[in-house]
Amino acid sequence: MTGHGQAGHIAWVDAAKAYGIGLVFYGHFVERMFDQGYASAFPQFKLIYAFHVPLFFILAGYVQKERDESFGQYLRRGLATRLAPALFFNLLAFVVFVAQGIATGTANWKIYLTSLLDFLRGYPSFNFVTWFLVCLFTVEIIHFCVRRYVKTAPALLAAAIGFLAAGGLILAKIGLVVTVTGIALNTWFIHEALIAYGFYQLGMLARQTRLLEQPRPLAVRLTALVAAAIVVLVTFNLNAGPFTGEKPVVLMAESAHGFMPLFALTAVAGALAVAALAQLTPAGWPVAWVGQNTLALMGLDGLLHNFINFGVAGWLRPVVPDAPLAVLLACAVVTVCLLAGCAPAVALLNRYLPRWIGQRASK
Repeated sequence: MTGHGQAGHIAWVDAAKAYGIGLVFYGHFVERMFDQGYASAFPQFKLIYAFHVPLFFILAGYVQKERDESFGQYLRRGLATRLAPALFFNLLAFVVFVAQGIATGTANWKIYLTSLLDFLRGYPSFNFVTWFLVCLFTVEIIHFCVRRYVKTAPALLAAAIGFLAAGGLILAKIGLVVTVTGIALNTWFIHEALIAYGFYQLGMLARQTRLLEQPRPLAVRLTALVAAAIVVLVTFNLNAGPFTGEKPVVLMAESAHGFMPLFALTAVAGALAVAALAQLTPAGWPVAWVGQNTLALMGLDGLLHNFINFGVAGWLRPVVPDAPLAVLLACAVVTVCLLAGCAPAVALLNRYLPRWIGQRASK
């Protein structure tokens, strides 16, 4: 389904966003299953993290609209639609952390204050899932600065490759870069934003060339889906690093990509697979609703990731065997339940606090 939905929404993009946020919920829960000792959860964890975040940067570039506005207007829009929601969900998590600390007698006000002030450097300590919004804000600032130079399809392709390569090189030499510039790693996610902007430009390129909008026979679309999925399944585990951090998987939030060419290949193939699936499936309710509320769901998933998922995974430990299919089914069921459980909260936020989740106020 490639037509436009209500209020200017592109139906298949809504579906792709819905599948993407489903992968976010699933990925965060299967990560907690791995944390609980499920060895068979790790390949699924690594697979999803190989492409689900690049998918959202590509989709953000795809739906990006050029406006004739000053930098001040552009900045205010970014503050309202990116940073305000990130701050809001960070403060929600802060309140829960404080309440939890008081209830358990472990409250540490110095750490709470220090972590809260981390937001001034673009680091959402209490609801880290919203790092994506902060990084997207920085990506769009970069775009404002370079957009006049990358208007044609060849320029977009060259710039996308250039930013991916430059970002990878900078992160490979990050110690030297930090020493020379005095900018700590990922202050406002500036270093990771270079790589994210490469994916963002690929989304813009797809929109400009109408690569994903061209009417094609069903057999061609099915072939594209299968081919892209095969590339993902073949390549994701070939990326053996080097990774940073405790978990040897792609973690864009921590600027851990492993071998950059493999990372980029798997990420783009994964995004194409999701786009192909979205075009082959109807974007009716509730898929369209989920796709149109991904920002609020992302913020709420940060709360689930911090306070709920690990406990639920622990509760499943004596019930669900450590086998790939059992983990897949358990995580799928939990993902659907968590998404459904978030629906009332999303409805309340849309009704009473729309501006804090990047929406226009209700009349």
